[in-house]
Amino acid sequence: MSYFEEYKAGHVVLPHELLSNFHILFTSELDFVVWLFFYENSDVAPSTIASALNRDLVEINTAIKNLQSSGSLKVTILEVAGSVDTIFDANYAFSKLDEIQKAKEKNIPLVLDEKTVSEDQFRDLMQSFEQEMGTITPFQAEEIRNWVEEDDFEIPLIKLALREAVLNRKVSLNYIRAILRNWRGEGIKSESDINRKREERNLADTRNSNLSGPSFHIPTGQWKKN
Repeated sequence: MSYFEEYKAGHVVLPHELLSNFHILFTSELDFVVWLFFYENSDVAPSTIASALNRDLVEINTAIKNLQSSGSLKVTILEVAGSVDTIFDANYAFSKLDEIQKAKEKNIPLVLDEKTVSEDQFRDLMQSFEQEMGTITPFQAEEIRNWVEEDDFEIPLIKLALREAVLNRKVSLNYIRAILRNWRGEGIKSESDINRKREERNLADTRNSNLSGPSFHIPTGQWKKN
């Protein structure tokens, strides 16, 4: 039985391999402790963890984002009868541990470079949002992650949408989401596409301006003879 199956059965004692692969599953000791809270109770609130550890809520939210980035925690947002519930699923750490063990048994090198690069990009994206919006909650972080993983928006394009929102002084996730969907409808996928669209609009505006330029009145009456 795999670690993941043992976890689902409800009788898992934390395996030694969890600590042996600590550097892969967790980025810091605080991340691990926060993960333990969710392992024990998937409904525990981040504020409760912050109080129990005598830590600032910002630190706990950062740890949650790190766990999401490393693949050791899944955050699910549920909307039931108008209320929003957040579920923190810690079993992904065991699923990831199974992958590590299978790779070792088959003498297959564990390739993390591609994953690491993408997660580094996501962390950088989150930092960009925090610079403009302040502390990002787990709920907001999950929505931004969904733009990347489910809606397939490229991270550089999301940054451009954030910049557009800042320029328009409407920095909110709803507004940024609207920008992204509008761009997708126009076939915009990169900064070069945005520049191309702007050039097309400027050219169209110039043509319209020329067509509606000053008109000249040509008299149609009889010319006077000298």
